[in-house]
Amino acid sequence: MSDRVSYAPTYFQQYNPLTAADMVNQLPGFNLIEESGDRGFGQGQGNLLINGKRPSTKSNKPEELLKRIAAETVVRIEVLREGSSELSGQSGLIANVITDSESSLSGSYLAGVYFHEEGMVRPEARLSIGGNIDNFSYNVDLSLDVWKHEESGKENVRDADFNLTQIRAEQRNVHNRTPKLNINLGWNGDNGDVANLSLQAFYFKHNFHETSDQFMAQGMVTSNLLRMIETRSGEDEYTYEIGGDYTTDFAGGSLKFIGLRRREDSRFFTHYDDTAEDGSFFRYNSRRQPIESETILRTLYTTEPTTGHVLEWAIEGAFNTLDTTATFQEDTGSGFEDVLLSGSNTRVEERRAESSLLYVLPLGKKLRFQTSVAVEYSELSVSGNNNNTRSYVRPKGFAALTFDATAETQFRGRIDRKVGQLNFFDFASRRDISQGQTDSGNTELVPEQLWRFEMTAEHRFSPKNVTTLTVYYETFEDYNMLVPLAGGGQGIGNVDGAKNKGITLTSTWMLDSLGVNGGKLDFAGTYQDSEIKDPFTGIFRHFDWQEQWQIEITFRQDIQDTNWAWGLNYWDNTELPGYRKDRVNKGPFGPTYFAYVEHKDVLGMTLTAKYYNAFGRTMQYNREFFAPDRLGNFDGGEFRSLRRGGYFNIQLAGKF
Repeated sequence: MSDRVSYAPTYFQQYNPLTAADMVNQLPGFNLIEESGDRGFGQGQGNLLINGKRPSTKSNKPEELLKRIAAETVVRIEVLREGSSELSGQSGLIANVITDSESSLSGSYLAGVYFHEEGMVRPEARLSIGGNIDNFSYNVDLSLDVWKHEESGKENVRDADFNLTQIRAEQRNVHNRTPKLNINLGWNGDNGDVANLSLQAFYFKHNFHETSDQFMAQGMVTSNLLRMIETRSGEDEYTYEIGGDYTTDFAGGSLKFIGLRRREDSRFFTHYDDTAEDGSFFRYNSRRQPIESETILRTLYTTEPTTGHVLEWAIEGAFNTLDTTATFQEDTGSGFEDVLLSGSNTRVEERRAESSLLYVLPLGKKLRFQTSVAVEYSELSVSGNNNNTRSYVRPKGFAALTFDATAETQFRGRIDRKVGQLNFFDFASRRDISQGQTDSGNTELVPEQLWRFEMTAEHRFSPKNVTTLTVYYETFEDYNMLVPLAGGGQGIGNVDGAKNKGITLTSTWMLDSLGVNGGKLDFAGTYQDSEIKDPFTGIFRHFDWQEQWQIEITFRQDIQDTNWAWGLNYWDNTELPGYRKDRVNKGPFGPTYFAYVEHKDVLGMTLTAKYYNAFGRTMQYNREFFAPDRLGNFDGGEFRSLRRGGYFNIQLAGKF
């Protein structure tokens, strides 16, 4: 069996792709990995290579990288089935997009607008330009993403006997805007040396507005109005990332240097106004100003001692920081007064060093083995209200086996030892006034560790019809979750004994044999189940807010001998409840779906019209309270049902 499946541009011709993203999205049986959650660079993020090289970036998602590559510059796309030394930690399928290094100026553009049922209108736009000049390549990408939605409905409040005590008219609006600039530069030396530089800068603006008019249980009329609550919150975020790499031949192998610097500067605010019908009120203001930074340097040496044998040695250093300051104010009638929240002003620093050794060993024509042994040293220091410094050494690594049972069937097995990435915000105390909850910072928090056992079976019924089944089992140490803290508070802490298992099925089927000429059906589904001992009650339960199952079905038909295509998409999931000391929070949030029609040649451009959630989408959010905690009795609850209307999108995209 070949170690790769190659797809020429003609394979994608019926889809009239404008960018490499349009092509990769049509690869049978392949799904991009958007986020790995790995610390630093590690031995490979995601499952995407561009011209055989891993992107030296973390903030750019694979989909975004591919949208910057014009389809006409793609020579072929390879699906690597036995890994790559560039992503040595990835033993599953890898997409390698090969582009034409001789192409001159090319690019793509997109302009669109969304029309919401509630009357909102939001634009979208993207312009990408790239090319090559001698040994240099360049790409400049500008984009504007705008997201808006409005939800409205009611919330019923019930007491301990489940009697209706209040009815609340609820409405919330969300408005996000993200202008983004990306610049990528490349150089290929005559001696085989390769260098890349990427720069990203973007501004994220988030605004949230919620109103709640609360009435007595008799009904929502003016005479029954009890109080009006208005919440406004938002964020202004400025982020930049600079990443680069340099590769050169060295001692019979390849020596590569990778560096990255990222900084995120944010400003959060909340204004809360609770005014009762009798004129009394409670007002609350909060502001947080976190600054996050990440600096990574990685060096790796890769060599092939004999044919098929690959040896990689790597060292990596990282310095991560979080500085956060916060102010809280309350007004009950005498003007705003400062409120102190211990642990809310914090600086967190992590200094981390890692060394790894990887070896790839072919065991005959059908069997391939790769293994990695790594060790990580980390020093965490927290300063502010609760100073603390500690360090630890953690082993990690993996062993993976690939077996080509037949020309069509491949089995992949893998055992991983991983160290998780901490959320530095969990070290700082925070307060959410609209949810009525305060979480204390925990300076004793350490990264979780896990063993993951995975088995995958892939069968290619034909080059276009592929089905993949994966089962996995995970066991955790120091699992991060909400726990009781000293002094009666609660915050993120570490718990041992967590377990999780699951199964994932993906399948791609071309439907010509069923009489649906030009038709294609993609299916992706997953189910998982977890177990952990509740730190508040001692009773075994699932993880907080775990996605128990998810399903996505996509149908597309390119009508033969025409420029028309149409399709349908359906996505749904079940998210299990989240638990606090005296509360259970529940969904569900309802499915999403859309239908679209596409014309591939409108004055040389592609025109697409989509209708999302034609019948609306209903989100339910319920909170059940217990006294004095969840070992006690049910003490009432809030049961909210909000509807989000459908929306229509029209896009015009082209290339040059």
